[in-house]
Amino acid sequence: MLGYQLVQDQRLKLAMTPELQQSMHILTLSGQELMQYVQEQVMQNPVLELEEHRGSRHSRTIGSTHARRMAYDPLWHAQAASESLEQSVLSQLRLLELTPDVRRTAVFLTGNLNEDGYLDIDLADVCSVLDVSISLAEEALRQVQSVEPSGIGGRDLRECLLLQIERDPSSARGAREIVAHYLEDLAHGQWGAIASSLRMSKAQVKAAAQYIQRLQPRPGQSIGTSIVPYVVPDAMVELKTEGYTLHMHPFSSPRLVVSELYHRWAENQGSAVVSELSDASAFLQARIKSATWVIRCVALRRQTLQQVMHAILEEQIDFLSAGVKGIRPMTLAVVASRLGIHESTVSRAVNGKHLQTPHGVFPLKYFFSSGLPTREGMDTSAQAVKARIRAIIAEENKDRPLSDQHIADLLTKEGIQISRRTVAKYRDGMQLLAAGYRKAKM
Repeated sequence: MLGYQLVQDQRLKLAMTPELQQSMHILTLSGQELMQYVQEQVMQNPVLELEEHRGSRHSRTIGSTHARRMAYDPLWHAQAASESLEQSVLSQLRLLELTPDVRRTAVFLTGNLNEDGYLDIDLADVCSVLDVSISLAEEALRQVQSVEPSGIGGRDLRECLLLQIERDPSSARGAREIVAHYLEDLAHGQWGAIASSLRMSKAQVKAAAQYIQRLQPRPGQSIGTSIVPYVVPDAMVELKTEGYTLHMHPFSSPRLVVSELYHRWAENQGSAVVSELSDASAFLQARIKSATWVIRCVALRRQTLQQVMHAILEEQIDFLSAGVKGIRPMTLAVVASRLGIHESTVSRAVNGKHLQTPHGVFPLKYFFSSGLPTREGMDTSAQAVKARIRAIIAEENKDRPLSDQHIADLLTKEGIQISRRTVAKYRDGMQLLAAGYRKAKM
């Protein structure tokens, strides 16, 4: 016979409380994002106040009523985004006398220009989407290609360069023919074949090649791409004779306090018998508890971030004096083991954080890289190998550039065990051309 009975059952269960989620979220924020988050908390919580740093022993406490004047934001002086390529082209199209259908198609084509200024859609697809004829689409494309910058609206590199040559009255002799029919030969430096086919001298081919090299292969880059990324580092490190000194940026360590006025008021009303006062006291107690937790999370973030940065710098101490070539292989597990914390905590701590060093500002993730074996048995970091590849290419003879295999052989002689494919991968990642395209044109 089945029945009901009371039993005790002990289980382990991982609970993700809202407070824990808030703590993890604060840890992942960068310094700038943290300051914005703190400002929002101060606006929402009347008992939470922010102490503004003024570079002296005295500070001014700012409450929620003055939150908009809380802290100086260096990004207020950052350069504003310039006019985009699409906006520039559309503003020029408005000045042209176009039929409604041509204008509508030209506007559609403008919206399909990529950041380099090339058209990313086939005219057949344009005709299908807009239900227009191919001749109308071609006319709209000609109108787009007639605006500035010269070469805009090209469907490939050849058309882009031809558009620039056709609009230049002082173009070099033979430049149009070379781009139209011998662009691949030009890229590989086959001057003799071009001169023979066009019945030109090598000097004339060289002059035309120099003119072509001055053309803009990415005309769209001249408009709307002057946006400079601004980063406020979360900490600054200085190298000294006795070691290094780490300074946290004020944005990464805002000083939050609970308002003494509201705290005392809540304590004085704790024994009140009036229901209205009791409700107000309960509300303030909840606000004080929330503010205290935010303060604790911000302090814990600062402590964790400092510990992680110190662990990184101790592992990468050679970087401070030698630069990128001094970076050692390092993983999240190494830092986590050093601090006795979980790898996910280290990952959240370094996410979006930047460090100002004697060699520039670097994201903390930059110092984590895989290792390549060396002849001595010790690994070297991928970042150091990339820096060495860049240096080898910079010092090579441009008349006889080094192939990827030759670079791999040089690194092997230096004790770094690396394959040709890995060299090619690193070179492509640094946006360096292959040997055939690095050769100096004669």
